[in-house]
Amino acid sequence: MRTDKAKNDFEGVIYAMREWVNEDTNIPYVGVEKQEEILKNLTDNEDWLLEGEGEHATYIEYNQKYYELNSVFQAMKQRKEEHEVRDEKVSDALSKIESYKDKIE
Repeated sequence: MRTDKAKNDFEGVIYAMREWVNEDTNIPYVGVEKQEEILKNLTDNEDWLLEGEGEHATYIEYNQKYYELNSVFQAMKQRKEEHEVRDEKVSDALSKIESYKDKIE
């Protein structure tokens, strides 16, 4: 059962990552040059899973492949999240600086 779950998790991250990478709004966080490389890697992993050795892989193999892909996926999503809050953080920092300047004067 845990092997089946690991296989499903691995397959799920392939599809989720492919969908996320193909969204136009996410291109700045992936990079156009890296997009092709990532999509090829996802296709290779999918081929391995569905047509290659992945059909009879072990729990450990599925987990290793899952964590390799998921770590890249999470890093890209984190870049997007950081970018989305950057303007707010900069604005907050500038207002605090102005507040400190007023106090110093």
